[in-house]
Amino acid sequence: MPNYAITVVSHDRPGLIADITGVLAEIGGNVEGSSMSLLQGHFAWTLVVAAQIEPDELQRRLLVVCPRGAAVVPLDDVPSEAPAPHDRIIVSFHGADRIGITAAVTRLLADRGGNIVELTTHLAGGMYLGTAEVDFGARVDIDELAAAAAGVGRDLGVAVSVHREEPEVL
Repeated sequence: MPNYAITVVSHDRPGLIADITGVLAEIGGNVEGSSMSLLQGHFAWTLVVAAQIEPDELQRRLLVVCPRGAAVVPLDDVPSEAPAPHDRIIVSFHGADRIGITAAVTRLLADRGGNIVELTTHLAGGMYLGTAEVDFGARVDIDELAAAAAGVGRDLGVAVSVHREEPEVL
């Protein structure tokens, strides 16, 4: 069954998720993963959906319930591989809002081989807050990364901290 990435951006309203998932259920679509947020008051949802339908028809049906926008992108089949061992690092940053904070912090991580697997940012009252979960293919020298992150923070006038993710205990 084909997989699609679907991105919906809309004014938030009660029942929006129910309407979108109702369309998906009507066509026999299966939600395989999703992430939804309210971003500065705007509803934003990205989903991976398996559905036996043409992408144009899927988009047409979604636009009925979310006329502000629904993008449908076919996904190529990706071979399933076992996850590589990794070192997960949590990077937090906050300070007075200014252009380039996320760009500088994420560049630092990318230059050290980090793959950002989750990123959240918020602007509230002139303060910019962000958290990134970053996978590194090999064990990271946390002290070196913390020093480099602090340097980036000093250059930007924001606080940047790093710590190793603690393993979950069930």
